[in-house]
Amino acid sequence: MLSDLNFNDSIISCSSANVSCAISLIRISTVKDISFFSCFRSKSASFEARKAYLVDLLDSNSEILDECVLTYFKAPHSFTGQNLLELSVHGNPLNVERIIKFFINDFNFRAAAPGEFTYRALQNDKLSVSQVEGLDVLLNSKSNFTFSSGLNLLKGTLNEDFLKLEESFSKLKSSVEMNIDFAEDIGEKRSQDIFLECFRDFKGHIKILEKRVPSNSQVLMPRITLFGPPNSGKSTLFNQLVGHDRSIVSSNEGTTRDYVSEEILIKGSTFNLTDTAGVRESDNEVESIGIGKSLDLVRDSFFKILVIAPSEVSNLHFFKYQSFDLLVISNTYNTGPMGAKESGPMGASLSKAFGPIGAKLEELEINIENGPIGANFLTQDISEIVLELAYFKFSTIFKNRPIIVPRYKDSINQVSEIIEEINVFITDNFDIGVLDHYLLRVSSHVNELISGKNKDEVLNNIFDNFCIGK
Repeated sequence: MLSDLNFNDSIISCSSANVSCAISLIRISTVKDISFFSCFRSKSASFEARKAYLVDLLDSNSEILDECVLTYFKAPHSFTGQNLLELSVHGNPLNVERIIKFFINDFNFRAAAPGEFTYRALQNDKLSVSQVEGLDVLLNSKSNFTFSSGLNLLKGTLNEDFLKLEESFSKLKSSVEMNIDFAEDIGEKRSQDIFLECFRDFKGHIKILEKRVPSNSQVLMPRITLFGPPNSGKSTLFNQLVGHDRSIVSSNEGTTRDYVSEEILIKGSTFNLTDTAGVRESDNEVESIGIGKSLDLVRDSFFKILVIAPSEVSNLHFFKYQSFDLLVISNTYNTGPMGAKESGPMGASLSKAFGPIGAKLEELEINIENGPIGANFLTQDISEIVLELAYFKFSTIFKNRPIIVPRYKDSINQVSEIIEEINVFITDNFDIGVLDHYLLRVSSHVNELISGKNKDEVLNNIFDNFCIGK
C-alpha cells in the first residue's frame, strides 16, 4: 500500500512509455536540494527553478551517460510539493534503464511505486481526492468525452461544486442547532423559517448535482448489445459492425451459445459490442446458461438492439417488456433468416424500425404479421444507423458535464433520497430531533464527496490503475 511507503525517500521513474522513441521523460521527486546532484554538467553556474537546461549527465567516473534537458521545480511549487526534476533523455529503453539504475545505485534512490508521484501531491495538498480521481479517468479514458470529464475533474471544477455543497450543508446543520438551542430566544416560527430556507438552498445544490449523474452506469466503456431470438441475424449484424467474421454464422438455431465481444471505435470513442445467445425456451443446459447471460447483459447494457425476423412472431413474448434503443427487423421473408447472400439478413432495404430511447415492444403496437414496421424504407447501411444512434446517445450524456466517478454518483443519489424523505417529513411534522437524525445520515455522504470516508481504500483502488511515473 502507498500509505506504507516512506515519503522522504528520493524516488525516480520513467513517466513516458517504455518504448523506443525520440525523447523519454524521467522524473525525480526528492526532499533534498538540487545542489546535491553533482552529476549534471552545464554551462550555467546554477539551476534556476522552472527553466530548462541542456546538461551532460555524468556517471561516477565522470563519463557522459547522456546529453539531456533538465527542468527543476523547487518545493513547494511543484507537482508533488517536493523538489522535482524532470529529465528529457534519449528515448532508447536501454538508455532509460541505465540512467534509472545509476541514480538508484549511486544516490540511493528508490524506484517509484505506481501512482506514488500523485500520492505525494495529494499528501502535500497539491491535489484533492476528486482531482486524483479525475487524473485516473483521464489516464484510462476510452473516449474524447471521458477524457474531457477527467480533465475537468483534474482542474478541480467538481471539487469546487462539492465545497459549495458542503458550505450549504454547514448552514443547514447550524439552522438545526439553532432550533435546538435558541428557538425560544428568536421565536419558534422564525427559527423554523431559517431552517426551511437553508433546506431549500441545500436541496437546490444537490438537485443540480443529481441532474449531472447519468442514469446508465456504463459510461467509461459503454456496451452495445445485440439480442433477440435465435437465427434472427444478430451474428451477421455483429460481423458487419466489427468489419470481419468474428461471430459464427449458421442457419442452425442456437449457434451462439455464449456472448461474443469486440471493441469498436466510433468517432474517437471506444464501445464494447456484444453478440448474445438467441433467447428462446430451451431444454439444453449449455444453451440455457448462454441465454441467462444474454438477458443479464441486455439489462446492464448502454445501447440495446433488438434483432428479429418476421417469421419469429412466436418468440416475441420473451421481449414484450424488455426496453431497447433500436429495433431491427431483418429482411428475411421467404428466404430464411440469413437472407439472400448478396443482401444479408438486414437486406438492402431496411424497415424504419427504431423509436424513442427506451422503447418497449408493447409501446410500439406492432402487427408483425403485416411485415416490417413503417411504410418508409431506409437505403442507408444498417451499420451506419447503429453507430450513429449509439454515438448520439453517448454524446448527449456529456452535454451536461456528467459526474461519472461511481462513488460520487452513489453518494449524490443517497443524499437526494434522504432529502426527499426530509421533504415528505416536514410537510406534516417539525420534530427537530428527527431532522437532526436525518442530517447525520446526510453528513456521512457529504464527507464522502469532499474527502472520502475510506480514503486509503479509494486511493489504493485508483493507483492500481496508474502507470509507473504518475
